[in-house]
Amino acid sequence: MKHSKKKKRQARDPLYRIYDKRDRALERVVKAYLKGEDADEDELDKALDVLTVAHAAAAFEFMSCSFTS
Repeated sequence: MKHSKKKKRQARDPLYRIYDKRDRALERVVKAYLKGEDADEDELDKALDVLTVAHAAAAFEFMSCSFTS
């Protein structure tokens, strides 16, 4: 299977990978929230912690890339 140039470029781009991780963390929070009362309380807390760390990593990576370019 051939990958397009855009997909190859995105796979190499560190910001794209970090934004992808942040997006997956946000999806995890939404899934845990939508479970409602059936969900384990710790599950939502863990998902929010992961989202916080992913967002902070994305912010730091963005800032380091913008200053080095």
